[in-house]
Amino acid sequence: MTLSSQSKVCKVLMVDDETLFLELMETILADLKLEVVRASNAKEAIELVEAHSPDLIITDTNMPLGSGIDLIRSVRERNNLTPIIIFFDGSHFDPQLKPGDILN
Repeated sequence: MTLSSQSKVCKVLMVDDETLFLELMETILADLKLEVVRASNAKEAIELVEAHSPDLIITDTNMPLGSGIDLIRSVRERNNLTPIIIFFDGSHFDPQLKPGDILN
């Protein structure tokens, strides 16, 4: 068995309600040889976290059926320490928001 066949593929959960953005990100991440699991809302993402145990979660903040903040809180309440990258589109960014606010 070679080293490359032993390597674990990194699994990324990409969460956004914009289908075109999800497709673009999936293409980019797949080119980097990452496995991508997609969700269009926080509720679906929470189910996928439990089913797929991603190595990384990338999420939007403003989505139907729960925000990215709701997703982060739910993941952390389950003592899941998966790294999470959260992005804001300009129209929903709160400059007063601090990282600790997300977890509390």
